[in-house]
Parts: sequence; structure tokens; C-alpha cells
Amino acid sequence: MEALSMLDEIVQELERQENSTRIKKLIFYACKKYWENDLSIINSCNLQDLLQQLKQSNPTIKQLRLTLEYLVETINRKAEYSLVANTILSRVGKLYSDRADSNQVIFVRSQNWYNSEHQTSVINEVATELEQNHNSVRIKKLILYTCRNVWESNPQILDELDFEDLLQELKESYPSLELLNSNLFSTVATLNRPTEYALIAYTIINKVEKLYQDDEEPTAARSGQIATSSATVKKADRISSAPLPQTFPSSPPVEQVTQASSEPDHSQPSYDPFELRLAIMKYTNPLRAKILLFSALYQQFNPHEQDWSAIKSKELDELLFSLFTQCSTLKELEFHLNETAQCLEETDASAQAAAAIIKSMKSLYQHD
Repeated sequence: MEALSMLDEIVQELERQENSTRIKKLIFYACKKYWENDLSIINSCNLQDLLQQLKQSNPTIKQLRLTLEYLVETINRKAEYSLVANTILSRVGKLYSDRADSNQVIFVRSQNWYNSEHQTSVINEVATELEQNHNSVRIKKLILYTCRNVWESNPQILDELDFEDLLQELKESYPSLELLNSNLFSTVATLNRPTEYALIAYTIINKVEKLYQDDEEPTAARSGQIATSSATVKKADRISSAPLPQTFPSSPPVEQVTQASSEPDHSQPSYDPFELRLAIMKYTNPLRAKILLFSALYQQFNPHEQDWSAIKSKELDELLFSLFTQCSTLKELEFHLNETAQCLEETDASAQAAAAIIKSMKSLYQHD
């Protein structure tokens, strides 16, 4: 009865803490062995039950401290969660007979990102995947150009480049996945084969995304996302092997950089896939936009299983970028979208989607 009363007291103390949500997240992580970001799932768990489970799986305060210390090391916000872990240790320590150890502070180990064994392992894994990709040479070219603004065509030089080194340089140059995505597609827009290299860019993004973690998401406990990640990889494989969209006459056939590699073109506005997607979603249904874009690039959409499967295998970003690379002028873009909209069912809705896409992409053709 006394222990139960003590447990109730600890629950109340933890729930009154300013970081009560993070406290419960970390305790949930320690008990369930995976990280959960869905607050509805976190809040559905009884904190008292979690604490009992925590003590049962960590019978001594020393073991609890080591568990919390280990878990903090797998979280990106180590400084914040070391404070959370110390709060848990000091309060839950009251349940242990060896509670003196609960006063020992959990310190965050100062480790450079690349010195982490786990991250080094991830880099090696991604490097192996890219090396085995049938487009590995083009992948090297694009990463190198994105990092150093140098277009390298010499096979011997490319062969001597290690993917591990390129990936480290890529991560240092672009610390967030959003920044990398934006710059990678802006770079692709300067190439004479942007459609082919857009597919290469998607392969890179889908492979290197595991090098980038959410702010609080553990680097070693992403079991909740394994299914999603697998689906993304499979989708990337489909994109890489899919036939290219029909090429409009204006597309250049030569694989080389449009400008001198030392002087990238700054006259054109930057192509930002995130901003473009958000702008389009303000004015039209994204599925309607995908159907229109698919029809403009490949074939008129028919609502049967094969076409639905093809639509699902394409990201809105990919379709938008493909159309952008195929239409060299705003007038050409307007013509293809409006003509396609008139051929689809629900013409008015398709025309609205066309207008939304044209409005959102207009600034990309500001020099027409």
C-alpha cells in the first residue's frame, strides 16, 4: 500500500513537470522499445502502469540510469532529453532501495556526428546501396555537382570517388533534408537532361533520407516507420525503372551542364519543390493535380486499375518537375495543361487544377 502511495506521488510530480510530455515519451520509449510521436497513443497510456513496467524491466537504479543514458544517446535532442532523463531518475529513484544512485547525473556524451558508430554504419549502408544502383555513375556526378559545382565526366576520376566521402560531404553541405531536396532539384534544372536526372535526384533523396532524422526522433529506434520506409524505397525503385514521360520538342538531348559549371545560372528563380507543392495544394485537390499532370506527361488517365496503380507510383513533386522540364515557356505549359484538361472527365474540375498549377508555376517562367 505504501509503495502504491509512493507511485501515485511520483505520477503527480511527473505530470506537474513543464516537460511532462517529453517525460512520458521517454518513459514510453524505455518500456516499449520504440519511439512514438503520436500524442494520442502516448496519452492513452497510463503513466502509473508505465512506471511499474519501467521498474520491472530495470530492477536496480543503476540499471535504470544506464537504460536512460543509452536511450538519450539515440535521440537527436540529447541536451533536452538528458534533463528529462535526470528528472525521471530523481523522481522514480524513490521506488528503489539503492536510491542513492538516483542523484547521479546523466551526462550527454559529446560526439561528433560522424564519429558515431551508428551513423557511420548508416553512411556505409547507403553508400553500398548507391554503389550497387545501375545509375551509380550518374548519382556520383549529381552529388559531386551539387556539393562542389563541378561537373565531372572523366570515368577514371568518378571511379576513384568513394560514396562514403561524397555522402559525408553532402550531409555537411546540406544539414537538413529539405535544404538538400530544394538544392538538388534546383541543380537538376540546370542540366540538359533534367527529366533523367530528376529520377536520379529522387533516388538520392530516397536513399539518403535515413541520414536525416526528425528533431526528436531516435536514430536507433524507428520501428514505427519501417513499413513506411520500405514502401518509400519500393516506390523509388518503381520511379527509377519507370518509362520516361513523353518528351516535348524543346527538351535538349545532350547530357551535360547547360551553363559553365563554375558559373551556375542565377537569373532563373530557384525551383523549390516544397513551396511549389504547398502553393498548388492551396488551390486544388492534389489527386486531381496528379491526374492532370499524369495525363499531360504520359497518357490520358482512365479510371481503371492499371492507371490508378501508375498514379500511386508517382509523387506530385516528380510529376511537377517533369512537366517543368518539358515545357520551356509559360505558354507551352498553359497549352499542354489546358488542352489536357479538356480531354478529361469532370472538365471543370480539371480546368481548375490546370489554372492552379499554372498560377503556382508562373514565377518559374518570369523571364518569358
